Amino acid sequence: MAELKNTKKHREEIYTCNRTRCGFCIQRCPVYEVMLLETYSSRGRTLVARGIMEGAITITPEVVKLANSCLLCGYCEKNCALENTTIFRDFKEDMVEQGLTDKYLDDAVGSLNEFGNPFKQNAKKRAIPEIKSNPNSKTLLFGGCTYGLNDHQTLIHMAELLGDVNYLGEEEPCCNNLLFDAGYIQQFKEKKSEVVKILKKTKAKEIVTGCPTCFRMLKEEYADEIKAEPIHFITKLYEMVKKGELKFESKEPLKVTWHDPCHLGRFGGIIDEPREIIRSVKNVELVEMENSGLDSYCCGAGSGLLMSYPELAIEISKKRIREALATRATILLTFCPTCEFTLEKGGTTIARDEIDYDAEDFDFDDLDKVESKIKVFNLLEWLVSLKK
Repeated sequence: MAELKNTKKHREEIYTCNRTRCGFCIQRCPVYEVMLLETYSSRGRTLVARGIMEGAITITPEVVKLANSCLLCGYCEKNCALENTTIFRDFKEDMVEQGLTDKYLDDAVGSLNEFGNPFKQNAKKRAIPEIKSNPNSKTLLFGGCTYGLNDHQTLIHMAELLGDVNYLGEEEPCCNNLLFDAGYIQQFKEKKSEVVKILKKTKAKEIVTGCPTCFRMLKEEYADEIKAEPIHFITKLYEMVKKGELKFESKEPLKVTWHDPCHLGRFGGIIDEPREIIRSVKNVELVEMENSGLDSYCCGAGSGLLMSYPELAIEISKKRIREALATRATILLTFCPTCEFTLEKGGTTIARDEIDYDAEDFDFDDLDKVESKIKVFNLLEWLVSLKK
């Protein structure tokens, strides 16, 4: 019988789910809506976990795929009294501890160990000369791996608006969410102490980041030890707009929609602020997608899914893009580096599908040849272009 020592901690919750069988978790589960198999819903996963614990099911490659294909987006948890994401994170940890891992996630973990980020990029790329860092500042600007390595302009704008900041550049550590959400918990614990040590050394009172995942990790896994308040930049931006320090205006009428990143909205509780910021822009109309706020649909890339099962991730992304297109907005705004990348790929993949139905959804090589019917923008980048 396979050992699921971490999952077994949730035995009572799993049996509660199995006995109740309410099915609320199936409604709008992004993975289930693509796979159309109950096994890939929250309820289905708990049934499989129970089957393994009772010896009725053996762990096969399909079970490992089942574990790693959960986005941990929290949609099921919103509709349920159980802490489903904690259960499934522990289920992933059980797979990892038995050496039953995904080769693509293993590759990313190897990159974290070698390069300090999941993308096999040199830490020197985090250096941004345009940001005038003050080591004595009480505000630490935490770039995160994606913005810090691949989108410096967003961080430059953040630094300019914040004013006095400390930016660690190539010394900045990864928040290690990939390890945490993909079940590599032991490795996460080993790296956590080093991250805490680096952040505490700054003596910052607040840590501002533009990445919702970094924000959530800092808030839930590091804050108690580093004694600094994690803040997503949208909160700072909202305060500036509310005080009248920043004003924006579009030269022509625009209709835009907002995508709530899972870690910012459902888990971070930041839902109204971005909408109020958008509504403050003159000549701009905000229209909501069918699923928004706490009900927001995931971009498709959560918990490393874009790395391990890109075809599934992009199908989920395409469904979100179609929701955005249904609003008749011309611009889709968000503030999450992962969402921005994945939604952009979803939009261009839909455009390519109309030309070449034989193309692979997860093959990104030719996406630069097509243009999405809706533009995906980082909220701050878009606002800067409209600044009065």
